[in-house]
Amino acid sequence: MKELISKIDAKTGIIILLFCMSGIFFTMYMLSGDNHRKEIKQLQKKNKELQKEKEKLQSEFVILIDSISADSIKIVKLNQELLEINKKLLKKEEDLKRSEGELKNMKDSYTKTKKEIEKLKSQPIKRTGSELLQSIKEKTK
Repeated sequence: MKELISKIDAKTGIIILLFCMSGIFFTMYMLSGDNHRKEIKQLQKKNKELQKEKEKLQSEFVILIDSISADSIKIVKLNQELLEINKKLLKKEEDLKRSEGELKNMKDSYTKTKKEIEKLKSQPIKRTGSELLQSIKEKTK
């Protein structure tokens, strides 16, 4: 062994020393890799949890989309019903205005007729002779 050590020159000694140090550092790195492996396992576990949460949220999203589309259909139907009701309302308002106009005309006619009746009661038409005979003939026809 002493002979082997005495045959090694400085350059070879440094190479051997560097090789040994590399081996030591490599071994330390491989042994310290356990911490990284633990982190990797934790991250994989967290990733699985996030995937499950993502799937859950996606299913809730699909349910909400379905609900929104159903609500949209209801809104469209209700809007159509509202339009029909508004059309009927406009028609009824027109009928009401026409009826009010007819009622006003009838009231005016009634008032005019009533005034004529009152006038005839207070000042009856006095007919004599041929006028009286002509009036009776017209009424008996």
